[in-house]
Amino acid sequence: MSKAGRKWLSIALQSAMFLAVAALVWWPEHSHYQIPEQTLSSAAVDTLLVSPSAQVLDRLAKVDLMHIDPRDKGDQAIADMILQGRIDVPLITHGEATLQGWPQDLEAPSAVDGLVLVSLELEDRMLRQYEATSDARYLQWAQRRLLDFLNYEANLYGPVGYIWNDHAVAARVSVLTRFWMILRKDPAAPPELKARVLRSVMRHGEFLAKKSHFTVQTNHGVMQNIALLQVALGFPALPSSDAWKTLALTRLKTQLAFYVSPEGVILEHSPGYHLFGTALMQHIVDLHEIMGPGVPAALQAQYEGVLRYLGQVMRPDCSLPRVGNTSGGTLSVSNVRGPFCGRAPPPSGSSAPYRHTFPIAGYALWGQNAEKTAWQTFVAWSHHLNHPHKHADETSLVYWRDGIEWITAVGYWPYDSNGYRAANGWKGSNAPHGIREIASSERSTELVYSGSAEGVEVVDTRTLRGNGMQVRRQAIQLDADRLLVVDHVAGSREPVETIWTMDHALSLRKENDGEYVVVHDKSGDRMEVAFASMLGAPLAIEVVKGQMDPFAGWTVVDAKPVETHSIRYERSEPESATAHVFDLKRAGAVGATRIERVDFKGPERWHLTISTGGQVLDVSRDGPSLMLDSSKGTQRIPLMEVSTASQAHPALDTAMRDALTEFPRWKDHRYYRLRMLAVLGVLWAVALLGTVVLVRFGARYRYLDVASVAVWSSLGLWLSLVYFQ
Repeated sequence: MSKAGRKWLSIALQSAMFLAVAALVWWPEHSHYQIPEQTLSSAAVDTLLVSPSAQVLDRLAKVDLMHIDPRDKGDQAIADMILQGRIDVPLITHGEATLQGWPQDLEAPSAVDGLVLVSLELEDRMLRQYEATSDARYLQWAQRRLLDFLNYEANLYGPVGYIWNDHAVAARVSVLTRFWMILRKDPAAPPELKARVLRSVMRHGEFLAKKSHFTVQTNHGVMQNIALLQVALGFPALPSSDAWKTLALTRLKTQLAFYVSPEGVILEHSPGYHLFGTALMQHIVDLHEIMGPGVPAALQAQYEGVLRYLGQVMRPDCSLPRVGNTSGGTLSVSNVRGPFCGRAPPPSGSSAPYRHTFPIAGYALWGQNAEKTAWQTFVAWSHHLNHPHKHADETSLVYWRDGIEWITAVGYWPYDSNGYRAANGWKGSNAPHGIREIASSERSTELVYSGSAEGVEVVDTRTLRGNGMQVRRQAIQLDADRLLVVDHVAGSREPVETIWTMDHALSLRKENDGEYVVVHDKSGDRMEVAFASMLGAPLAIEVVKGQMDPFAGWTVVDAKPVETHSIRYERSEPESATAHVFDLKRAGAVGATRIERVDFKGPERWHLTISTGGQVLDVSRDGPSLMLDSSKGTQRIPLMEVSTASQAHPALDTAMRDALTEFPRWKDHRYYRLRMLAVLGVLWAVALLGTVVLVRFGARYRYLDVASVAVWSSLGLWLSLVYFQ
């Protein structure tokens, strides 16, 4: 071979190796997202025009996977606004938004929530409005946008915004089902339009079934399986429908082994996600009823447990404790069945005081739903590894009375808002924590003692940090109006911070050192707050409102961060103990609440005196007993030590680990893969130039080619097996 020919052969070899490594880098990204549309046979289309029945298709279309009140979806005024090309609806938009059509609404900055937009929520509203009114304008608007979206989505090469988000893909199935249901009843609907919708349904089924897209560890995976069952049951003539039904049921069985505790609590660290999960469990039960022959006994028992817990934790005003990713205020329960929010009987089953403890889930709550007043205290020490929506909040508590969370937390901070990391960290709750402690710090928490007698409730929790720090919190409900909290910290290597946050509807003023008054201006009710150091230096307390750095004085209302009052203090000693009294009083009540005497010899041996308007209450702890002495007499509250074994959940942990092994998380390295392709291009150019230079200095092509193959092969294997893993 001539020298020129040998040179070009070497260049071709270098280029081939570069292209091979580049393909190796990019192939996972390509194969993850590229799902070509398939053509359906005319016989299958004819079958789907009559099967399943209209009643079944209607039930499947009502399996709604968005977090939006279904009653709001039928609002004709909103639909008419959408017809005019604009929309302004809380939780859907951030102010008024102008609709331009697909794909402009997705590619341009918009006030419409991105997930809501690509879940086809607006199109679904218009289809529902058409069903309710038979007004063709709503159908025409929805049909035009749906076709534009389906064509745009099918021709995308890579993800844009939330368009292939697991939640969005799952939520679109009910919209496509509703659209197909309308088209199926319309003899004038063009056959090519029906075929277009069916091709998209098949494509969505492929997305939902694909292993690399499956989010096994969260409610998103549950939604994917629900949607896959929707496709399988609503479109039984699709080639893969039977396989998809089997796959969805198998994956659901895997998930339900760790999604719900034996106590009936959905383990996503948030009462709000328990509410959403209850709706998902209801969908699963409904889908089994559609499939027949009946709901499996184990699934029915899980569903009933989930409903029971929701009834226990939900208050009469349809609010939930603002713990983890839970929104404050009144929540919609119209998409779940059960006796909630004023539906008889009341949530606790009667107007008598109630107490519920969930040692595996890591919660305790108590209160009363009486005719004239209702109240609830909720304590959280939940921490389940690999489960989502976790805030750093172990040992925190929330106190609610008559529609107000007098002691609260930040709640569900918007993902795209400044302060998100801090809000999800320790500073978003009232749990004591190291001032520089990160949300993912190594730790374990357990319930140590629990007691209940004569209207007094006690929960004693302990958190052990990986750095040796120990936090002990004793929450003691003295009566419906008074809450005592005793915190003990030992082994701290940095200052320990505690932030008590109040509801945004309350105002706060300082009375004396360590004494504050929190007032509900509308009713005149107030909560007197008294803090005292039981061990260590006197407290240095500050009141904070709307502060980002350091973070404090925030809560979330209607998905928006709102400034509120927080009381913050630090303890700099390695060991410290602090007493807190919260005393709620009706308008016009007199007498200040104070902590007058304290004596601390350990977390299980202490004494303090609380005075209120001349009335004195001595509270003391002596091992497994709590004593209350007042002019009315002496109360002894026996405390039961809670075994570690009763709180363990090895089966849940094993089920989660096995699921993550079977369905490993897809790691989105698209940005890094694109950067690596650019780096490889530079290396290729350098390799070609180096080959030319070395040959001029006497190097032989044969040796250079061998070295090139070895280097490129090693680089490709390292990138695939190490760097991108």
